Order: sequence, then C-alpha cells, then structure tokens
Amino acid sequence: MSYCPACQYTKSALYCASCIREGVAKHHQLSNDLRAQGAASSQRARSLIEQPRGIDSWRQLRAQVANAEQRCARLRRAIAKIPDATAPNSRYVAQSSSVENAFLRIRHQQDEVSRRLVHARCVLVREALAVFGVQRDAIAGLPLPPPQMFRLYPATHINAAVLHTLHLLSLLTRYLSIALPFSPSFSTATHVGRPSLRANVPFVTSTKFRDKNVLWMSTRKKNKYFFTSFALLAFSVSYLAWSQGVDGIGVALDEETTIASTQILALMIALAESPRLGIQSHEPGTKLLPHLGFGMDVNLVVDAVLAGEVWEDTEGWDLVEAPRDAY
Repeated sequence: MSYCPACQYTKSALYCASCIREGVAKHHQLSNDLRAQGAASSQRARSLIEQPRGIDSWRQLRAQVANAEQRCARLRRAIAKIPDATAPNSRYVAQSSSVENAFLRIRHQQDEVSRRLVHARCVLVREALAVFGVQRDAIAGLPLPPPQMFRLYPATHINAAVLHTLHLLSLLTRYLSIALPFSPSFSTATHVGRPSLRANVPFVTSTKFRDKNVLWMSTRKKNKYFFTSFALLAFSVSYLAWSQGVDGIGVALDEETTIASTQILALMIALAESPRLGIQSHEPGTKLLPHLGFGMDVNLVVDAVLAGEVWEDTEGWDLVEAPRDAY
C-alpha cells in the first residue's frame, strides 16, 4: 500500500487512475496555451518586422525618443548655466551705465534746445517791439491812449495805431506759439483792411462775443461796437502778458493792480521785460489748458471800457449808432 502523490489517498498503485487523467488533461491544456501564446507573439513580431506601417511607427517612436533625449540634454546644460547667469556680470553693468549716460546726454541736449528756443523767443519779441517803436501810449509814432481818451485824437490816427498793434500782436503770438482768446483777422471781401476779432472757442465758453467784432473807429457814427471790440483786444493782450509771467494785471488800476487791462502797449512792454518770457507756450485744443488759470472776466473788461465812454454829442462825433450788420 502507498500514498498517491496527487490526492494523498492510500492506494495499491503508485497513482490512482482519476489523478492520472486529471494531470494529463492539465498538461495538454498548458501545452496548448503555451503554443497559442508563442504563435501570437511570433505573429506580432512578424507583423512589426514585415509590414511597412509597423516600421514607420517604430521609426517615429525612435525619433520621439531621440528628441526627448535632446531636450533633456538642453535642460541639463541650461540648469548648469543658471549659477553663472545669476552672478554679477561686469559686461551687463557696463551696458546699463552706458544707457544711463546716453539718457542723461539726451536730456541735456533737450534742455539746451529749450534754452536756445526761449532765448530766440525773447530776442524776437524785443526786436519786434523795437521795430514798431512801442512806447507806453504810442506805437510807430501814433498815439494809442486809454479808450476814454480816444475822443481827443482823430479817428484815423486811432485806427492806424490799432492796425499796427494788431500786426505786432500777430507777430508776438507767432513767436511765442500762444493762442489768444480773441484772434485778430482781416476781411478780404468788404471793408478791405478793417480788422475784426473772432472768439477762440477753446477759450471762450459763452456765446456772447462769438460773432465777428469789427475793430474800426468811424468818424461819423457812434462807436460802441468799436469800443466793445477794443475791450476784447485788451482782454486778449492781458492774457498774453499773463501767460508770460506778468503780474499785477487787472481790469482797472487799484491797490493790487499795477497795469490796467486797457493799457495794451504797457502790457506789451511789461511782457518783453518779464523774466519768464518765452518759457510757456501752447496751442488751442491741447490736453493742457493753461488759460484755465487766467481769472480775468471778459465781461468786466467790456463793461469798464464802455463805462468810460460818454455817449453824448461831441465835436467830430455823431450820436447815430451804427447797425450791427453795417460791419
């Protein structure tokens, strides 16, 4: 009697018949599975080697692996250079120093150009006043007194003095690059040579004086419109003087006012003597509006000029008032 190695039961034979059959069946099953796996592996290997598509895929895979290895190598080199890049580099310091020096040199050149421009403006303005022979109450030898004294002089003299003043004012505004609240203009259609003043919209917000204001004294008619236009001219010259640093400008003379707005030629003389002449300039419509700091009211200037004129019959003057459309 002996034990069966498979089922451990006591048998007379070495193996029992059922265990032998089961073992043989498992052996055949394992053999079949191994043969099937071998055949499948052989088939896959054959397809990878023999088929063109499989070769291309293999080549693409190898190319991707090679690219990945190259990227890794570049990253290693970049990481190795990081300590050197973070260390101070004398070349970079020298470059930054040269850029700073170039910037300072350009700033110095700009300042020099600005100084020369201011100097040129001062020279041009003062030469213009000298050429026109500007005095406190006369220009080019013609009297231009305060408006309340206009009746003491012939209208032709006043008109000539006003024309010279307007031409001089046009030169000054061009030299200084300043836009006036009321700009002078000359008509080329009717009344050739008779100047007028037009409102500069960025300065004048009201519509009261936006119409054409003729600046011409008549010898036969009442000159209310002329005096109104002269007041607008005085207001513009006052603004020009204020923009160039002239202090003490007011509507009328008082304790705080050293120059009245109607003293046009005196304002021009003070402008030429101002230490801030030529520094400030602007054009209308820009983002910077320097005229906002000018506190004089144009209505007060007009009222002051009209109040100083006596509307009564005087030799050489007529009480008939000119209609608006006559100009």
